[in-house]
Amino acid sequence: MWWQNWDNPTWAGLYKECKSRQRQVAVRHVLKALQSLEASEQLEDVEQVFALVRDRFAEDSDPLIRAELVEQLPMLCMNCQQTPGLQHKIDTVLIPLLAKFLDDLNTQSNWMGFPEDDALPVCGRTPYGRERRRTRRVGRSDCSRD
Repeated sequence: MWWQNWDNPTWAGLYKECKSRQRQVAVRHVLKALQSLEASEQLEDVEQVFALVRDRFAEDSDPLIRAELVEQLPMLCMNCQQTPGLQHKIDTVLIPLLAKFLDDLNTQSNWMGFPEDDALPVCGRTPYGRERRRTRRVGRSDCSRD
């Protein structure tokens, strides 16, 4: 497999694996492939890797693939920030992906047991003085006690 030889990873190998059943492994190795391609100054392949991330992995129907990509986003952002010529990829590719994943109802947080509709607990008291819990949408003011 192409990821077992990290001396010279290629965009073609990454593309081949994104079409196979090893998509989750391919997502885990996107950063390593980018670093290798940047070191060898293959900027055309770097562009193709970002297109692959944006068009294939981010649009994958499997929530595990998208969740794996969410876990890789901070490292990809740091790599782009530290690499001259790739800072614009943060604004053009990675931040829009993050915004898309935050709106995605099938992300890992929803199927791991958190309430649906990005609800969070709200503090409150019952008429009997006991704490009660209800949910609210994200973005409203913090919990307050009566």
